[in-house]
Amino acid sequence: MHTGNPFEPKSSAPSAEVSLPELDKILALHFGANSLSESGFCDQVAAREDLLGRSGLLTQGSSQRASFFHLSFQEFLAAEQLTRLADGLDKLLQVIFQRANMANWRPTLRFLLARRATEKTPEAVLELLEQMLTRIDVDDVRKFTGLTLSVVDGLEILLDRNLHLQGDARDQFVNVFLKSIEQNVEVKARAELALMLGRLGDPRVSESLVDSNAWVTVSPGTYIYGGKDEKFEIERPFGISKFPVTNAQFAAFVTDGYQTESQWHPAGWAWRSSNNITQPEYWDDSKWNGATCPVVGVSWWEADAFCRWAKVRLPAECEWEAVARGPAGLKYPWGNEDRIGLCNSNELGLSRTSAVGIFPPSVSHCGAHDMAGNVWEWCSDHYDPAEQKDDNAGRVLRGGSWSNQADDGRSAIRYLRRPDFRSHNFGFRVARTL
Repeated sequence: MHTGNPFEPKSSAPSAEVSLPELDKILALHFGANSLSESGFCDQVAAREDLLGRSGLLTQGSSQRASFFHLSFQEFLAAEQLTRLADGLDKLLQVIFQRANMANWRPTLRFLLARRATEKTPEAVLELLEQMLTRIDVDDVRKFTGLTLSVVDGLEILLDRNLHLQGDARDQFVNVFLKSIEQNVEVKARAELALMLGRLGDPRVSESLVDSNAWVTVSPGTYIYGGKDEKFEIERPFGISKFPVTNAQFAAFVTDGYQTESQWHPAGWAWRSSNNITQPEYWDDSKWNGATCPVVGVSWWEADAFCRWAKVRLPAECEWEAVARGPAGLKYPWGNEDRIGLCNSNELGLSRTSAVGIFPPSVSHCGAHDMAGNVWEWCSDHYDPAEQKDDNAGRVLRGGSWSNQADDGRSAIRYLRRPDFRSHNFGFRVARTL
């Protein structure tokens, strides 16, 4: 079912089901090669009926086609067979190179890599992955996206077995993944590659805001603000974080300052204490806690406390918009046209946050990434200036998120939530006065 044998023509991509005549051909091969069959199998017809009716292995749909109850088991069996056929490194590489760029083969190759890690050693898998990298042309990574994703699968197996990559062994993988992002490979593949890059250590994303590379500078000048395109002046340069605050950056605060009352606004500390809050809401959920993904599930109070601890501040709403729109007053960080695929919005179907910095064409005029999509970002302002003295009044969020349409990522769009509200599409970035 995976290779098409003995069908004519042979299948290049795995099939999740076969017709009953095709199943009969497979069984005929089996009985021709095995004169002694299992007890109770009188002939090929009886074997088919047993497989479909009593084994729990195959099932027959109404369309006279057979499939495995669980596709994963078919993929596992295919990997087992390939392991037997590819009994040396060269043969194994040939198997992988022939199949890696066909998406339906990826789960089988993942089983194959896991089997090698179990039968051999993690180092043997690392050697295999390094050989796979040699076939990837870094000047045109898009032609090798499937192979690159199989490398990611192998690295996940190694990292989950606590094999740490350092030095040249790490750098060669990092280089390929960075090239994939720079060359805008297909967005879902890019998102996967960036998550692995975060696990290895993304050199573009500083782990600490003390690092000057974590910041970009916004120049003084005249900028456009609000839906009516009002003009306002920025008189002094200020710094804005290049990316939304990531989980890795927030982690030091959870360890060092989260439980310290002096780091919090009095109303925020009261909220934290009365609700027994000890960390962001999705902190332990692997879907949301990638090292270089924006921290989510943070209230305004938590964002404000982080800023007090890190000796930075939340950007004012007008500052945030100046970063996103630039002196030209653009509707989006990249221009005036609504273009799907330039930010992590609902249309992409990722259904989650993405690692920061995977949309190079949408970087704002001053070098800030992810100003549209991915997460709504808390600003320092009250939504209604008249409520400025009310600590619990609504605060401003900007930028849209992964769960919103791209149109909601327009730089002038405002959003309102109370400071104690937490969501998996809310994060923040920080600013500093220069």
